[in-house]
Amino acid sequence: MNYDLHPRTVLAVFLLSVTIVFLLGSPALSAPLNTPPHFTNCPQEWLTTSCTNMVVYDFDAEDIDPGDDVTYYLGPETGGAINSITGVWEWGANDVGVYHFTIIAVDKSADSAFCEFIVAVGTEAPYFTGCPDDTNVTTVVIGGLIEGSVTAIDPDECPKPLHYSLVDFTGPGMFYLDSISGEWSWLTHTSDDFIGEFIVSIAVDDGAESDLCSFTINVLPTFDIWIGAELLQPQGKIAELPIYFSDETDYIAGFDFLVEYDRKMLTFIEAEMGSDLGPDGCAWEYFTYRYENTGGCGGSCPNDLLRFVALAEYDLSPPYPSCYAGDAIELLKMRFLVTGNADFQCKFSPVRFYWLDCGDNTVSSVSGDTLWLSSKVYYLDAYLTPVYLPVTGRHGIGGHTGIEGVDCLAGGSSSNAPVEGIIFRGGGIKTECLSNMIIYGDLNLNRTPNEVADVILFLAYFTYGTGVFTIDLPAQIEASDVNRDGRVLTSGDLVYMINILQGLPVIEPVKLAHFDQGVTIYSHSTVDGMVINSSSESEIGAIYMRCQIDESAPDPVLLSDDMQMKWNVSDGELRIVIYSMSGNAIHQGDNDIILLKNVSHLEIKDISASDRYGSILNTRHESNPMRSGLALVGNVPNPFNPSTEFRFYLQWSSGWMIEIFNITGQKVDEIDGYDRAGLVSVIWNAGNHPSGVYLYRITAGDDAVTGKMILMK
Repeated sequence: MNYDLHPRTVLAVFLLSVTIVFLLGSPALSAPLNTPPHFTNCPQEWLTTSCTNMVVYDFDAEDIDPGDDVTYYLGPETGGAINSITGVWEWGANDVGVYHFTIIAVDKSADSAFCEFIVAVGTEAPYFTGCPDDTNVTTVVIGGLIEGSVTAIDPDECPKPLHYSLVDFTGPGMFYLDSISGEWSWLTHTSDDFIGEFIVSIAVDDGAESDLCSFTINVLPTFDIWIGAELLQPQGKIAELPIYFSDETDYIAGFDFLVEYDRKMLTFIEAEMGSDLGPDGCAWEYFTYRYENTGGCGGSCPNDLLRFVALAEYDLSPPYPSCYAGDAIELLKMRFLVTGNADFQCKFSPVRFYWLDCGDNTVSSVSGDTLWLSSKVYYLDAYLTPVYLPVTGRHGIGGHTGIEGVDCLAGGSSSNAPVEGIIFRGGGIKTECLSNMIIYGDLNLNRTPNEVADVILFLAYFTYGTGVFTIDLPAQIEASDVNRDGRVLTSGDLVYMINILQGLPVIEPVKLAHFDQGVTIYSHSTVDGMVINSSSESEIGAIYMRCQIDESAPDPVLLSDDMQMKWNVSDGELRIVIYSMSGNAIHQGDNDIILLKNVSHLEIKDISASDRYGSILNTRHESNPMRSGLALVGNVPNPFNPSTEFRFYLQWSSGWMIEIFNITGQKVDEIDGYDRAGLVSVIWNAGNHPSGVYLYRITAGDDAVTGKMILMK
């Protein structure tokens, strides 16, 4: 074997040989030659061991010279200890790595042999014993400090103590990790970027080997769900109490609410899904409500409980919901009739969430794998100053933690545990107090609503403005909302007041349909002045207009039969109100309303109209810039089969004629009539005529218009 000896090794061997020669004396020149010793078991392969184990190796060297014993020595930089007689070498590693060692065998003649070998010291890798896997995702709620820990062991506990380090974190903010204990924490904030699933990767190493732990933190939002409050509710009227949901993202796809109320003061009428979730919103597919049976609950349970259940997806088939709960929406709406009993004047009746079991007042995620429960519960106390009082943990009204003997957060072995993440707030209804009660319809504030004096005062407002309210302007304006539609000083309020006064049929205010039908008011100049026309989809019970005019002495003439009018001019402003004290109305369709004599130009500043029941109509104004007495609107449909509708506009009352010609110029039909100024509609049935192109001419006085149409059979 060839050895590439270190110079220090050669020097050491030389000195050792000189020493041995000196001790033994110089051999005679005639002594026989000595044979050097040689190793019989010098390791041909690396010796391997763990850093916690002791390396023991029995080296053997032979010397063929008779009686020549071998002594063993450690070579330079060779650790451990060796028995000089037996050759047994022992060495304990304290770190991993590759080590080069030398053992020397020397005989009595100071001849030596060298055994150079390598020891490779390894270690067993550490591994995690506490690392969440994919089936054990850490699910938490946003807004607080999230804490946890990972654990690992090192089988051989070397070469160094375990050390934990953060390899990667996909979430926002600061993720803290204790490098010695493996405990971690993450402080979340209530912003959208902290909501979602985030991956954490943590490594553990022992100074030589390592292992990796990756797990998911699923951060869920918290929700505010609250019942509305009506704190100035008139008695004997219907009150609406919505249940609201506050969030910024699509997270919920169903809810199950249990609500308590007091039937001594409130009578439940009906409920409906909130408009944001209904057909015109997210198109949730299922909503139901019912009275809850509390027969098995015991004497401590209330008798008046309502359950509301809704699902975004009901039958797992198209059409699917277009969205889920979003930004601050109305989940449902409850309607209660408030008692008219005077004993309940200025009383507050709470309407609040109630818990019988763990399924009450819960919200489901879109995927169905997460069920949210209450985290905090508040009770609205509005007997004096409205204030929310915490009731979390109280039996019945305090959330799931108030249910005795049940752990609602315990999940099943194959399902995720429910999550605390909803802040519930109750609501309620407080009736008006006599000291601050607004009696709607009592414009003169004499505590008697909808009397003749109130009608006269209301008509005075429409003709003279708010200056007629000299008692208490804000209170009188508030009292003008007679139909309780939330709008004050409207023509609909006047109609509603007159209907009440005359004993005519009235509709419960909550049932009024606002802006579901429209009326267009046209104005145009004639030789006699300005003409105001209406085109309406329903009967008109009242119209109010406030106009700017240039003339100081207009002469309004009412053109609508069976209606009444009041008007006034002040500082170039003309106010007109058209109404009926007998319940009459302006008919559907197109009608002349007013002729404003001596007026050549007007600018409508304010306009409103209502139907005969006091419901506000969607009212708009358009000018008709006609320069002749006749304007063609057209015929529809075109092409047609077999009927079409001619539509033309008369600037003033006139006779008219429609002549119809075929493509060769032959007249095939004629229709004539007489109408007052406004839009005229005439139906022509061409059932007896063949398919083809037809021309028509409409004449009124000296004016004529023409058109073309196609009959297709």
